Amino acid sequence: MALQLLIQEFQNNPFAEASTTTTIKITAHGLETGDMIVNQDRRFAGSFDPCSRVVTKVDSDTLTVAAITGQVAGDTIRLYKFIDRTGYLKTETLNISDRMDRRNNCTFKLILPDNTYIPQPGQNVKIVYGGDIIFGGAIKMNKLRRIGVAGKYKLEANVDIEGYNHIPSRRTVPAEYLNKTSKEIIKDVLDNYLSQEGITYVDGDLGDGAYWDEYPEDFANNCISCSQILDDMTSASGYKWYIDHSKVLHFFAEDTITDAANVIKDSDAFVDYRSVEIEETLINYRNKQFIRGGGDDFGDTIMIYQQSLAEIEKRQDVEGGSGVYGSIFEDSNMSNTVEITAEAGTNTTNVKFTSHTLETGDMAVNTTRGNAKRIIIKVDADNFTMTGDGVTALAVLGQTTGDKIVYYPDANNAARNNLKRYGKVIPKELTFETGTLDFRAGQKLTVNLAEFGMDPIQDEYFLIEEVNFFATSAYVGDDYVIRANVKATSRDESDFSTQHTENWIDTFATFVGGGTSKGKGINIAVGPNPPNNPKDKDIWMNTNPTVKQKTTSGTLTEVDADSIIEMSGTITQDLPAPSAALLYKSFIFKNMDANTNTIGGTVDGSVDPTLTSQYQVLRVYCNITEWLSW
Repeated sequence: MALQLLIQEFQNNPFAEASTTTTIKITAHGLETGDMIVNQDRRFAGSFDPCSRVVTKVDSDTLTVAAITGQVAGDTIRLYKFIDRTGYLKTETLNISDRMDRRNNCTFKLILPDNTYIPQPGQNVKIVYGGDIIFGGAIKMNKLRRIGVAGKYKLEANVDIEGYNHIPSRRTVPAEYLNKTSKEIIKDVLDNYLSQEGITYVDGDLGDGAYWDEYPEDFANNCISCSQILDDMTSASGYKWYIDHSKVLHFFAEDTITDAANVIKDSDAFVDYRSVEIEETLINYRNKQFIRGGGDDFGDTIMIYQQSLAEIEKRQDVEGGSGVYGSIFEDSNMSNTVEITAEAGTNTTNVKFTSHTLETGDMAVNTTRGNAKRIIIKVDADNFTMTGDGVTALAVLGQTTGDKIVYYPDANNAARNNLKRYGKVIPKELTFETGTLDFRAGQKLTVNLAEFGMDPIQDEYFLIEEVNFFATSAYVGDDYVIRANVKATSRDESDFSTQHTENWIDTFATFVGGGTSKGKGINIAVGPNPPNNPKDKDIWMNTNPTVKQKTTSGTLTEVDADSIIEMSGTITQDLPAPSAALLYKSFIFKNMDANTNTIGGTVDGSVDPTLTSQYQVLRVYCNITEWLSW
């Protein structure tokens, strides 16, 4: 049959006849490349390794896997294979959603003759049509209903499957990375955690992404979900991540652009489309993208923008007014800073620096000349022109060789990608139904339909964002007849973006996750240690406030905050320097005898206040910049 429903199921658990750490021999094992095994004897033995591995089939008796420490002949190997369950599928119940945001979903019903086979939540599922995998995911829910009459009962299984993108959200890991690219962090997560779930990657398909001096920036050794790590890498890099139907993880700014096999044009022979609709909307549209990041290497808040002057003029021609549609994206984790020194050949409008890495539309700041900001035009790999609008040169007064020029690679990338995604064409959404099933999310679709007001000699281009496959009641021979609803959004041909258009689900998911649609929300740290590099409004709850008895002089630290300090003898306790980590943290000092106790530091503007009588108390708290009494 053209359509196959495959479910990955446990088969048996034979002993390995011969084995090394990477090779397993089992006569007639029955597995194919992409199936899975679990070494039952080695899992979690002295480590957190579950010893689950994706297999490569060498021959009918031999498999290879990523190394399993200690694996030898005689180990018990659990075998998991995809089994064809198409025969149980109920007509007209199959629905598949293939989406660019990778919130892929599949539902269907199975008619089961008895309880000898029942699909289980968590099992992997593949839908294959014409030899191509059109869906891959894992069973999220299985609802069983008894049908039929007494003595002839059957079970109807209502199965709901979600795509593989959900897997990283259920793996929580400790994370502490220093001086790493996003790619290096993601590879570590894949190699050490997600590979255990059967997720693979191709090194060349992972972009470098943003550079991190420290990650997480707020909570070292924090327990964090793999999906949060991936989301943070994506946000800081202006990239996207997803796991495809074959369980391969991708991380980059743009997919390879693939043309759809057919076009939607009045003049073309392909006519298998109906119920065509086009909706124009300004939701998400912007032609001027601002980025507000964290502090740069010099303590200044990063604020840059990029714009499409051509799009601004187009909107002005339609609307009057300014034509400007501005949007702000905020992410305090975005702090990567590059400082260069202008080389010989620099003048008031041109900067020379060998291998500068800037692109046209990026923003650079001359910190030598009063932080003059300019949108640049890339001349070549070693030169760029300073402009005011991205088109016309605008001199930086006095700019010359030796000047310090600062730019922000991550912020520039985020601005560029957001503008490319939302600001290069008037936003349109195209939908249609077809019986041709080679349309896929992520393809570039060429469209020209005169009845919708399109220019007959100028094609328009769309990104297919969603394809919904559904089974009908019809058959051709023994095969189900499948049709598809296609949704695509307009894109600029010369700068085609393959990043999905955000919708209310993205906004809601970010909001519920503790952030806003504009960036990260408040971070809350709970524990005896304060967060690393806290941001404005972060909250730290000290779980170890104690009474500390001091009989000798010393210096208090952030860890001592929210404690009572009992002082005996003529001693001094120095306060830690005010900082964001100590926001609203307090100390209570109590003189336990008649000696003079000194609190080293400035409180309410008074230097080194003292406690001179027994049981005298001083309470202080920090407002980031100073210590105050209360």
